[in-house]
Amino acid sequence: MDQMIEQGKSLLFELVPSSRSIGGTFTQVVLASAIISIVVGLLLCFFGYKLFRIFAALSGLIAGMAAGSAVVLLMNLEGTTATAVILGSSVLLCILCAVFRRIGAFVLTGVYGMATVAAIQMFFGRSAEIVVLIGAGIITVLAVLAAIFLTPMIMTVTGIAGGLMTGTSLVFLAEQVLDITLQPIVGYAVGGILAILGIWIQFILHSRKVGRHEKVYARKIKEEESRESEIEQARRILEEDGTEEESLEDSQEILLLEGEELEQKTVWSEEEAEEKEGVEGEKKTRKKKAGKEEAGEKESQEEEFVIFDLDD
Repeated sequence: MDQMIEQGKSLLFELVPSSRSIGGTFTQVVLASAIISIVVGLLLCFFGYKLFRIFAALSGLIAGMAAGSAVVLLMNLEGTTATAVILGSSVLLCILCAVFRRIGAFVLTGVYGMATVAAIQMFFGRSAEIVVLIGAGIITVLAVLAAIFLTPMIMTVTGIAGGLMTGTSLVFLAEQVLDITLQPIVGYAVGGILAILGIWIQFILHSRKVGRHEKVYARKIKEEESRESEIEQARRILEEDGTEEESLEDSQEILLLEGEELEQKTVWSEEEAEEKEGVEGEKKTRKKKAGKEEAGEKESQEEEFVIFDLDD
């Protein structure tokens, strides 16, 4: 990082001789950039998945600028045409990455992965071009995996990229402010610790979010089940009321039938009694008539016997 700043200063001094008077301003801009890098790195490390759409849009903007610049260089475009191509590709890719999550995951993994590879390549030196090629192949595979397995890959990639960005920026800021010399390995070590901590925290936050969603879903299911149970209870109550009304109607019909049967039985008993009385009366009259007839026959026999005695 220090070598890059020194090269930038020397190049600025060679191109613009009067720029030596603004060397302090350049240093302030570099320090401000380091502070911004620390803030962005911490957000990326600990909240990369939560702020996914923002970082995906920024990644799309960066990738669009790079792609537009490559097109301009290949086609030798100049002036407003070159500017339009760069701006158009940047805006288009930014919108695509912000709207479509899988495209955003692919581009975000590619951009921050290549930035991480560049940081590692700076640690090994300029003669390690093979590191860039190997890293580019690995990042391409990771970008495809991120588009498929979005959540865990995004957490891992943002944690690593944010941790390394924060660690290297902290070391650079400490060297500039405290005027001490630190080895680059210190920045990578700090970045590695922050990356592990950031990935762990992101997974915890995501699991809590999933737990909250599951609780809300469970509440909805319980409410639906309680509503269904209440509806079933209401139906049962209505059915029981209907059966009770039917039983009351049946009992009333039975009572009416019983009452009618009792009336019929009483009528039948009265008729039978009258019939019995009539039969007994007829029997009595018949007996009386028979008695009278027998008495008359006896009297006639006695008279005949008496008359027969007189003749003798």
